[in-house]
Parts: sequence; structure tokens; C-alpha cells
Amino acid sequence: MSTAISSKKGFTLVELLIVISIIAILVGTVALALTVFIGQGEETVCLEDQRDLQTVVNAYHFENGSWPTDNGEPGDLFYGNPISGPLIPDYAIDVPGSDDKCDWQISDQGVVEPGEDVENCPCD
Repeated sequence: MSTAISSKKGFTLVELLIVISIIAILVGTVALALTVFIGQGEETVCLEDQRDLQTVVNAYHFENGSWPTDNGEPGDLFYGNPISGPLIPDYAIDVPGSDDKCDWQISDQGVVEPGEDVENCPCD
């Protein structure tokens, strides 16, 4: 009496494809969540820069009676030379990192806001 014992070793192709597809779905979900968090982080940094710049601009205006722009009127913020400019080092530690994306300006009401021609500012 001989009995054939079949020993199954390894996984079938269908089992492997199912596992790979589940892993791919999980990776896609995690990647999507990370991009949302990165976008929220950029927006938070931008809003903090805007708040900090507003404080610095208000301090400058209070002490000097004009806005820190090229001509003292509302418009593009003027940082000037990092050593001798009106905002740096007397009022701000450094030009905010979001300045290259947002091109901060001072409105007629003295509000610091992203420039009009800016398309990629996270604050918008």
C-alpha cells in the first residue's frame, strides 16, 4: 500500500500576485498621505513667515515712519544687503525661505502678502 504524499513547497503565482497587489495598494496610500502632510507643512511654514514678516514690518514702520521698501511706500519688501539692509539684521534674523516662492509685498494697508504675479506660494 503506497500512498502518495504530495508536499507543497512555495507559493502559487496567484498567491504572490495577491500579496504584491496588497503591498502596492498600501504603498500608494502611504505615499498619498505623505504628500498631503508635506503640502500642509509648506503652508504652515509660509504662514509663519508671513506672520513673522508682518511683525517685523510693523516694528520697522513704528520706528521709522515708512515701509521697508525701496521708496518707503507700499510695494516689494526691500531686504537690501544682509548686513546693511533695513530689515536685516536690525529687525529680522534672515530673509524667510518662502520669499523666493511668495515674493512678499506690503499692501496699501500695510499688510504683508504674497506678490500678485506669484503662482506657487503655499499661502494662497
